[in-house]
Parts: sequence; C-alpha cells; structure tokens
Amino acid sequence: MNNEKFCDICGSPNFVEKWGDGKYYCSSCGFKKKTSTIDYGQQALANKSAEELREIVKEAKEVKKQIENLLNEIEPAIKVLKELISKSDKH
Repeated sequence: MNNEKFCDICGSPNFVEKWGDGKYYCSSCGFKKKTSTIDYGQQALANKSAEELREIVKEAKEVKKQIENLLNEIEPAIKVLKELISKSDKH
C-alpha cells in the first residue's frame, strides 16, 4: 500500500501535511489557506453558480431574440386588423 499523501487542493505530493480540518495540504496551498479568507469549496461552488447563470442569461437572450422576431412577424397583421376594425366601426 502506498502511503504517499497528496494535496487535496492541487494534487501535489510535495511537503504534504494533514491539517485540523482533516484535509491534506502541500506547503504552497497550506500557506495560501493560512493567509487567505477564501474557502476553496465555497469558491468552487460560486464559480459553478456563475457559470450556470451565464448559461441562463445566454438562453434568455436567445429567447428574447426569438420573441422579438415573432413580434416583428405579427406586427403587420395587427396593423391590418386595427385598420379593418376601424373601417367596420365607421360603417
């Protein structure tokens, strides 16, 4: 069995120690964790959420474009119907 430990953040096998949170950190990631207020798990979740939001916005823009195209197609028909109604009201 291989007892080699790897950093839970970057996967490095160099200078890895187990921390109080039960995770393994290399000296570089451990230093970043000590000096940073960023929770890497929360950051990953935020990145995923941001990507999902970008995808939703992209889809919404496409739907908006489709709706605008449909409105442009039916506007002439609406105009003709209004004219017909106006003419029929006069008679």
